[in-house]
Amino acid sequence: MIHTRPVGEENDRLTALERILFDCLRARDHAATLEQLKTLSDQEWTSLVDLADELMVGPTLRHRLLSPAFTPALPDQLRQIAGESQRRTAMANMRIHSDFRRVVLALHERAIPVIALKGLHLISLVYGDLALRTTGDIDLLVPARDLISAGAVVEELGYAPLTAYHVSSRALPYCDPHLPRFMKPGATPVEIHWHIVGPDSTLSIDVRDVWDRAVPARIAGLDVLVFSHEDLLLHLCFHATYQHLCEFSARPWCDLAETIRRHGESMDWVQIVARAGRWRCRRGAYLALRLARDLLGAAVPDDVLESLRPAGFDERILRLAMLQRHRNSGLNVPFVQAWNQHTLAGRLRTYWSRIFLPKDQLTHMYNLPRFSRLVYATRLKDLVKHHWRTAVRLQRGDAALTELDRRSIALREFLAEP
Repeated sequence: MIHTRPVGEENDRLTALERILFDCLRARDHAATLEQLKTLSDQEWTSLVDLADELMVGPTLRHRLLSPAFTPALPDQLRQIAGESQRRTAMANMRIHSDFRRVVLALHERAIPVIALKGLHLISLVYGDLALRTTGDIDLLVPARDLISAGAVVEELGYAPLTAYHVSSRALPYCDPHLPRFMKPGATPVEIHWHIVGPDSTLSIDVRDVWDRAVPARIAGLDVLVFSHEDLLLHLCFHATYQHLCEFSARPWCDLAETIRRHGESMDWVQIVARAGRWRCRRGAYLALRLARDLLGAAVPDDVLESLRPAGFDERILRLAMLQRHRNSGLNVPFVQAWNQHTLAGRLRTYWSRIFLPKDQLTHMYNLPRFSRLVYATRLKDLVKHHWRTAVRLQRGDAALTELDRRSIALREFLAEP
């Protein structure tokens, strides 16, 4: 029997069950973890598997539990359920591979180059087993010049965008790094990217350099391109931190640990540190790599972490990131951050920066003509519609400004520092 109350340092509130989960996922001697698993009650076994699903690492945990290291502790019924779940995950990924083939072949027929991003790259080439990780969509990067054509190709396959969109021939082709998600009944959703960060991102990434460093690979029987090992690692780091504020909690750290296990010896770590500086993602890279090392034993070189470590780094930030879960309180984090400014001038500056985004970006966002007089009126209406509840709750001192929201704000402020 284990206790699920917080353990460890005063501010480190990983539960005993969470610690067992991360120990199961680590690539190390599992003897001590095996002994812990043998003490679990039926209810605790169920809680462990549910926790892994919540943190989006259910398939990876089930694979570990079915390994010779842990099967002596695994209840017979759970062993059967885990095996069936692994088969379902593999079958689902086979269907995604089939949809991927259909879309990529159509793009290749139009001579549109493709880089396979994120989940498909990881499942196929890093984890190397279709049963070890899930993915919910097909993410593809195409050159900006081919964005219009790529969208048309996907629509010709029977997909429809979730919202109307307009692609510009100007330097900023679209307001987001990808077109609206394309959906088709019975098929895997598709996202067509022209960049890996949005136009308003604080990161500084030249996507042309990413294309120059892309390497050939074979996924689902097709020749495609994927990120270089170094670009993949940094993409995983900043996607987990700057773009999602560590809210997926466990899966990003597993992705990083597996990437380093697979490619770490051939990675140019000097280039990773230098590129993190150029991309302005050193803080996010340090936080993500540190978590992958501390929680999952990823073999990140000490000198790399030391080079990336921010001056005066507060270890409490690390613990906040460990505890992140999906944000579900409905509070808008940038709005809360503005509210928490100490001065009225600070609040007004933050609100101003959120309202008056570049006009080109807003016209794309709201599908308006470039010279429309309604751009900022539409922006104000949208902000009021979506964020007035947050304002009311903050004004009332609502208790829904939870620890979860405070973590998100603290992480955002940490990552925003130079």
